[in-house]
Amino acid sequence: MTPCRKCGALLDRPDRKFCPECGAPTSPTSPVRHADALPEFEHHESILQNYRAMFLVSQTFTVSVAATRINDKGLVLLLAVFGFIWLPIWVFVTFLRGRVVRFFEEHDDEGALQRYRAEIESTVHRAGFWIFTVVFPGTFALLWVSLLLVAFGFVRTV
Repeated sequence: MTPCRKCGALLDRPDRKFCPECGAPTSPTSPVRHADALPEFEHHESILQNYRAMFLVSQTFTVSVAATRINDKGLVLLLAVFGFIWLPIWVFVTFLRGRVVRFFEEHDDEGALQRYRAEIESTVHRAGFWIFTVVFPGTFALLWVSLLLVAFGFVRTV
């Protein structure tokens, strides 16, 4: 039994291509042909951006409706529950889709996608992760808490 090179879990079968615990490839070199990796990368990156946009629109819409109906406590509470349920889903889905994108970047047999990210977009990738996976969900959580505090009279507005 050999350990996974990423998480250290013991691999019970040598014929496994992926670790059952973390999903990492068991072979240090599991290349994907560049001709296959590039369209897959583009497809999954597009899906990731679409998911981020959908979550952003849904949160913005529900927050704005709740803000315009601040005197209707029941509606604000209902929309806040909807918004709070979507926040962890947002983080989880975009994190998992990001893993798929990184897989094709890291396993491109020519290394072109990895070089592109390292040389040109490394800062953009890090910023995108932090903004879309941490900052925006945190901002919406703060907005929801603020709306609930105002709607239920814990904070007064002028």
